[in-house]
Amino acid sequence: MKLSSTLKQVSAIGALLLVSQASAISTNFGSDDIFVKVDLTDIAADQVQIDLSLVGPNIADIRGFWAELDNYTPLSLISGADITSSAFGDDSVSDNLGGGVNINGGNSSDKPSSQYDLGLVFGTPGIGNDDIQSTSFVLSGSGLTSSNFIEFAARGTSVGAPGSSRSGSSKVWGGTTTRVPDGGLTLSMLGTALLGMLFVKRKR
Repeated sequence: MKLSSTLKQVSAIGALLLVSQASAISTNFGSDDIFVKVDLTDIAADQVQIDLSLVGPNIADIRGFWAELDNYTPLSLISGADITSSAFGDDSVSDNLGGGVNINGGNSSDKPSSQYDLGLVFGTPGIGNDDIQSTSFVLSGSGLTSSNFIEFAARGTSVGAPGSSRSGSSKVWGGTTTRVPDGGLTLSMLGTALLGMLFVKRKR
């Protein structure tokens, strides 16, 4: 089944996977506060585009993002308009990027790691100057593909329902991924992907 017809059929149930004709991976992770949607697309040799967005009902200002790779390769940032700082290194990027952008605290026994391969800070504190609810960036590395990414974490501030005071805060992580082959997605695959998504407990 072609991608366009598949998406039409699943839109009524609020499908959480968005994919392109390129080889891609889509995953969701989060808690009852926020769910972060991560789309990874192989856009060229050694280049992966990562799109972050939020899956309701709450919204948040996405301040930080971390990822762990299988078979690490040195990374460089090709583009990312919302990124204000970045850090890369094989299991050497702290889960605390400074300025409140961290995933510390709470019961972290189920957190995959305290050291990641990349960490990114988006925007500025608060929502007075920016309110980043979705963002996109491109990474490059020798042999890098979407399948290299195995774990994720994110920091959200100003969390709450649209129109509310948005006084909440969230720290989430996860790692379930579903590969989408070139050319499309079947309904059977989509059902498997939705059942396979990993949701983790809220961390503060």
